[in-house]
Formats: sequence, structure tokens, C-alpha cells
Amino acid sequence: MSDLNKTLQMISSVTKLNAYVIGLDDRIKISVIFNSHVNMNSLLRGRLDNLIRGTKVINVVSIDNIVFLCHFKNNEWVVLGPFAKEHNSEKNYYLFSQLSIFEENEIDYLSRLFGNLLEQDNMDVVQKKIYSYGSLNGMNMGVDNIRSAKSINHRYETESELMHSISMGDINSVSHFEDWAKDLIDVFEKRIIQSPLRSGKNICFVINTLCRISAREGNVQPVVLDRVSEKYATKIESQLEIKGLKNIVGEMIREYTSIVRDCKGKKYTPTIRRCVDFIDLNFNKKITLEMLSTTLNINANYLSRQFNTEVGLSITEYVNELRVDLAKFLISTYNLKITDIALHVGFEDSNYFTKVFKNIVGKLPSEYKREI
Repeated sequence: MSDLNKTLQMISSVTKLNAYVIGLDDRIKISVIFNSHVNMNSLLRGRLDNLIRGTKVINVVSIDNIVFLCHFKNNEWVVLGPFAKEHNSEKNYYLFSQLSIFEENEIDYLSRLFGNLLEQDNMDVVQKKIYSYGSLNGMNMGVDNIRSAKSINHRYETESELMHSISMGDINSVSHFEDWAKDLIDVFEKRIIQSPLRSGKNICFVINTLCRISAREGNVQPVVLDRVSEKYATKIESQLEIKGLKNIVGEMIREYTSIVRDCKGKKYTPTIRRCVDFIDLNFNKKITLEMLSTTLNINANYLSRQFNTEVGLSITEYVNELRVDLAKFLISTYNLKITDIALHVGFEDSNYFTKVFKNIVGKLPSEYKREI
């Protein structure tokens, strides 16, 4: 995936808007879709040629109160949207009802955020800037006093404090952030009048992302974070009431923080840390002692002994526990065949997977699934 594609993925995940790269021939080269109700190309067709192509210019294109942000970069158009202006539009009413709604000052904020991120070449910088700016949705709370600069700055400061506490694994200090997150859901209920639950879910997704990035700063491995993040994304989307969302954000903040705390409690030598990191990132591939020895340029016998001493498991046991842990998550979250799950987590033989699963969990995968 290209850096531009990654940047658009992150921008879309935070703003909850579609993002595109469009060539000079009007063909879409990259699309990151959040709202599938919109045929973006039909709305913009023929309009891009008339826009300003300055490297630092963000064109705000409004079509009957339906808005796109367009930036010319490397002979291509990078587009964010659509979203809607504050006032209703009788023309395109169906389309208008599907979109997030922003006021003029919020569109200006989004334009600056969009332009600033597209000028960055370093992905770490992009990621940090997204969350130092705060989510766009944080700018659109629908309550006048919340929109004041003082309140907005306070919210961003609170986000930063939360992220720091999670990254340090400070389970005691994160407890008071739970009420803040629940209050934020109350504010977001008013964001999309037609669907307060959707507004609440949107801010929960943003908090999930903030927690994930914070935990990564705390050196939690991506494979662990991906599993936890996906678990909560599924939980959030399945909720039918605001009350359920409020319960989830508290649980989510605590779990991410606990994972960081547990991770910081594991003190490995640099050699074993490199080995653990490699396994965590490649656990679903074929992993052998010889392969690890060659990849890490470490004597195989020494690596085996040292790993067992520091981790408390053999390399094979560690790999199997990692795979089974993910398998448990997949079984409890998705309606997948056991054979497909076995392949996904790195077992080529489903019978061997079943045997390993029972040895670790104490029951067959099918039994585990029935009892959920």
C-alpha cells in the first residue's frame, strides 16, 4: 500500500468521509469508502478541470450544499467527501440525508487539516498530526458552548492526557477518563439528527483509534492491537442503544491500558525482544527455530534456551498460544468455518489445529464455539 493510500485510510478513519485519488482523465485510482451511498464520480465529473492546481491550495467544491475538498498533488486530484453544509437542500434530499453535516467554520478546519496532512511525507508524522489536531468530529459536537475555542482546546488536552496514560499503562489514572468519554457520546448524539446512535458509534470508533495508537506508543505489538481494535469495532457496530456504547468505551479504555501495563511488565533482553517481535508480526506464517536463527543471525541452540528462560515457553509453544488466542477471537466474533480459521492463523492442517487448540483451551474449537 502506498504512503498516500495509507494517509487517506487514516484521514477517512478519523473524519468518517470518503477519500479518493482521481487522475487527470477523471478515472478513480484510489478509493477509501466510508459512505457507500454516494456516487462521487457523477457529482464531480467535469468540475475538476476548473479548479486551482496550486500545491498548497485546497479547493472547496460545493454542489447544491454537498461539499468536496480537492487538492492537486503529483498531477492527480486528492478528494475528500462528500459531506453536507449546515442548511438543508430540497434538491438531492436523499443524498443530503445520508451525509455528515458541517458548518462553515468546521469546513475551514477540515480544509486545514486535510491540506496539512497531504503535505507530510513521513507516515509517523501523519499519524501524530491527525491526533494532535484531534478528530474532525470533535469539532462538530452540535452544542454552541462546546464549539468555543476554550472547550475545544480542553477536549484536545484531555485526549492527549488520555493517550499518555494509556501509553504508560497507568490503569489508575485512566479511570476518570471513562466519564469524559461517556459525556462525549452524549454530545455526539446531537451530531446527526437523523441518527443519534450513528453519531455515538462514530465517536466510539474515534476513541478506539486513539486507544490503539496510544497502546502502540506503549510498545504493544500490532498483531495484538489489531485483534483488540477489531473486537471493539465489532462490538460498537452491533450496539442498538447509546447505553451500550457508554459501557463499551469504559471497558475499551481499561483493556488497552491493561495490555500496555502487562506488556511493560515483560522485560526481555534485546535479542529475545527482536525474536518476540518477529514472531508477533509473522505468527501466521511458517516459523521454525532454524528460520528464526537465520533471520535474526543468532545461534539456534542459544536462541532456543534463552527464549525458554525469558518467556517461559518454547518457541513452538509461544507461536501456538498466539495462534490459538487469535483463533478464539475469530471463533467468537465471526461465523467462519474452523478450517478457514485454522488457515488464517497459520495452521495448514486443520486436524493439527484442533489438537493444539484442545491442548491449550481444554476443549475442541467446535465445543468452544457452541458455548459462546
